[in-house]
Amino acid sequence: MGLDGDIATVTMDWDKAGATASEGHRVLSTGTHEVQIESSRYPFCATGPVDNDGSIRSGMTLVPFDQDLNRFVLIVRSAPAGRYRVTWGEPSRSYSAAQLAQGVNLAADFETNPFSAAFARVDEAVAKKQAYETRQIKTLFHGPEGRTDMDTTAVLTEKVRRPLAAAIRAAFKPVRHTIRIEAQ
Repeated sequence: MGLDGDIATVTMDWDKAGATASEGHRVLSTGTHEVQIESSRYPFCATGPVDNDGSIRSGMTLVPFDQDLNRFVLIVRSAPAGRYRVTWGEPSRSYSAAQLAQGVNLAADFETNPFSAAFARVDEAVAKKQAYETRQIKTLFHGPEGRTDMDTTAVLTEKVRRPLAAAIRAAFKPVRHTIRIEAQ
């Protein structure tokens, strides 16, 4: 499928102002140990208890999903030894300077993050389109309408499906977010 799993890499230097971000992300501003970014590439966002087999987040623990396909990595270079609080949206997590230098996967570590609401809107639009496509194929194409006149059925159902596909594109908007790092 051509997916490499690299959603984003944001690199900061503790001693210097500025930051860089990989393709699909634009650094809007930097401050003392913080960066504001506009991102057009979303990480996969799943919530729910990891000990509930009805939760997508629980299922993600069974395979190396975040490690292989959902890497939104923050790298902080030159941070003195010690612990640092990283805030991304509302929640915060604590990391060592060594962990930050190696890179931490924010998508894996922050169940709720600045992409959560935007991801939910896109996911809802996709679900609506998929629900219609299921009806389109199983009921209309394979039902009396399709058996009577498949070409007309295809044309008519595409008139319904096309706006649902457009709604996915409309729901997908760049997300502005801030990553803040503080010494603990």
